[in-house]
Amino acid sequence: MKIKKSLAHRQLIALKKRGHLNSHENQYLRYLNLGYEGEISFSNNFDRIMSEFCTTIHDFRFIINGSERQIDTLAIFNNKIVLFEVKNYNGNLVFRDNNFYTYKTNRLLKSPIQQINDTSDKFTQLLKQLNYSIPIEKYVIFLNNNFHLFNAPIDEMIVTNAQLPAFLENLKKNNFPLKSHANSIRQRILMCYNEITRQCDVNYTFNTINKRIFCRLDGEKLVENGHEKYICKQCGSFYHQKDIIIEVIQDFQSLFPDEKVTYKNIYDFTDGRISYYKLRKIMNRYYERIGTSRMVYFVDKENDH
Repeated sequence: MKIKKSLAHRQLIALKKRGHLNSHENQYLRYLNLGYEGEISFSNNFDRIMSEFCTTIHDFRFIINGSERQIDTLAIFNNKIVLFEVKNYNGNLVFRDNNFYTYKTNRLLKSPIQQINDTSDKFTQLLKQLNYSIPIEKYVIFLNNNFHLFNAPIDEMIVTNAQLPAFLENLKKNNFPLKSHANSIRQRILMCYNEITRQCDVNYTFNTINKRIFCRLDGEKLVENGHEKYICKQCGSFYHQKDIIIEVIQDFQSLFPDEKVTYKNIYDFTDGRISYYKLRKIMNRYYERIGTSRMVYFVDKENDH
């Protein structure tokens, strides 16, 4: 299952390009980006090493009794399910009295151990609803090479990047090649997937955000450079017309999920920097057209762009 950025994450990325974030919001976006990179790295490595012994669901999102939860990686073995909470922290933390503190400022952080324990409890409830009674193990993976946890407990479910190769090797040795019933369990769990649509905590409207087309690297405005290309004069990055239009539409969908994707909405969203002709060419080709005449709007096709 493909790992996707959350709606709030996508919104912050779109707002950053448009210069709409303050320093605190930019810092939170960097935290989300780091976490997303860690989840991608761990999932790819885990699947490459463990595919013979388990089947996985990455970025599993579910709602149980009104509570939203997300599991970074869920691995289904023949006789158990293992949950992984992946952290890509950079720097030093101190473990003290079952809590995590920053090394320099002694600031109390949200405990990833409490987080995975709570998620495990909710996931157990979900399995009961599916009439499964399966042992669950859970681990917190600290993936970053530049991370160190002082006073790390040896009896907790904590695995650092240095310990990860030996941990995965041990996991292989203690499990047998996968049997078919695990895939049946996976399919039933996937039926409980829920897209969590919590939005970012930033105030904006269509009228208050900057409109044009922007470089995804530095947020500078793009200008045309040839028939179907755009360039950022700040960093020199080139973008093809198709990629820019699709990215603009994705930003619009993230920022205004209740609004329809129409020629006019996207034209206005770019401040008229992309012509109706160019928009029609790309939108008619890469999106599904709904309605006729002035009531036309577009939705994503089933396959990714």
